Amino acid sequence: MKNEKDMIRTLFDEFLPDEGQIARMERNIAETHKRADKAAGKKLRLMPILAAALVMTVGITAAAAAVAAPVIKRYFYPGVGVVEMDAASAEPLYMLVDQDCDNGTDFTCLYGIWQDNSARFLFSSQTRYEDISADVLFGDDNAELKHMGASSVDGNPLNLVSKYRVTYSDVTWEEAAAGLPLGEHTVPFTRMAAEYRTYSVEECGLHLELIPLTDDLTTFAAEISYLDGHDTIDLEQRANYIYQNPYDAMALVDALGNTYPLKERQGGDFNIFSITETPAAEIVGFRADYLAFTRDFSWDGESVTVELPLPADGEAMDVGLEFVFPDGVTKGMVSKVGYNTSLRDTQHSDYHSDTDEKMNKIYKENFPMGFYAVVTEAVEQNGIQYWTELFYTDDYYAYLEPYYDENVRSPYDTETEWAPMTPRHSVSTWSLENAVQHTEHYIPDGRDTVTMKADRYSAIAYGDWDIDFRAAASEAAE
Repeated sequence: MKNEKDMIRTLFDEFLPDEGQIARMERNIAETHKRADKAAGKKLRLMPILAAALVMTVGITAAAAAVAAPVIKRYFYPGVGVVEMDAASAEPLYMLVDQDCDNGTDFTCLYGIWQDNSARFLFSSQTRYEDISADVLFGDDNAELKHMGASSVDGNPLNLVSKYRVTYSDVTWEEAAAGLPLGEHTVPFTRMAAEYRTYSVEECGLHLELIPLTDDLTTFAAEISYLDGHDTIDLEQRANYIYQNPYDAMALVDALGNTYPLKERQGGDFNIFSITETPAAEIVGFRADYLAFTRDFSWDGESVTVELPLPADGEAMDVGLEFVFPDGVTKGMVSKVGYNTSLRDTQHSDYHSDTDEKMNKIYKENFPMGFYAVVTEAVEQNGIQYWTELFYTDDYYAYLEPYYDENVRSPYDTETEWAPMTPRHSVSTWSLENAVQHTEHYIPDGRDTVTMKADRYSAIAYGDWDIDFRAAASEAAE
């Protein structure tokens, strides 16, 4: 079973350049340089930084001795690295979608990039764009729309928003800058790549690095890493457990003191964060009360298993079992388990006497053949809170498979009820202090223990994460 981060990866990994795209980018840049100055050869180097997906060096014939050396500028291409290019090149390395492209439209822009005569644009809308013909959406342009799925807004099943990806082919950067068609609107790509520079800060044994992708400092590639280098981790827009942190973790600050939440735009092997509105003044800094990050060991085929007791029907047990994740450093803690009973902290200030009875009724309706509940506590290490959930092993999911009901329906079907034995799990922090309850179907398999696995954690690092861009620029100039 995958969490929301896994779905984000699946959604956005297609934005990562593959080998063919990289090769075309090399040729495109080389040809641009050749046209700009046929007498002088140029050199393009790609150097790895962040979690770079590719390391390569492209050599072009050295310049003749009599020709003045070209002025070189450096840019960052997400998923590739730092690119050194001739400043005389007219064509940009890439462009990002205009920040105000969705003003006055029926859609919300999520992300967009033009590169190598191809543009990709991701958006969400309550309009069913898949029902609109291609000639109405794109006219004579070569473009393709893909429906990426629908989800409810604020938990309301009648209020569905769909995500779409549009891919435009054979478009020049001038055409992309003028605006590409999408129904009654156009989508312009106007924000050019910024010259390479970085901003960083360290706290809690972590290093945060921001690389501006646009000169207006509204979009960044970002990386978070352990100072001791013991593992790789992924930066998040907010903590998964929003009961604890109901707001986005990071924001940009303008010269007037206004703040703008940073939204995650891209997943996979790198992270891109951007604000969703045009700032009222120059962006001058970064602000964060905490940083959220995750580590998903399942991508490497790793996990840690724990053997948990099976209480009597309707009862719970204190466990107090500590385990260590595959990185050999990060700890997790199972505090309590229950069979066909909800696990709540009766000392919690929000606790009501009839809560258990009501919650157990809800659980029994959703898990009609029985359920197993596990509470894991947040573990603090070096000022960082580590949160985790436990899932059954593949063997037990295979055991449950014959009991499941198959449900196939349209994402727009808001009336059909799910069958009782639909595969589902419940995750809740309600009335728990620094802990999370994970609940799933449970059907006895003849054993008196339950084997579960932990293959990911979410973390919250509180601290002083603020960065003054102007001060950093002054220090770099000195």
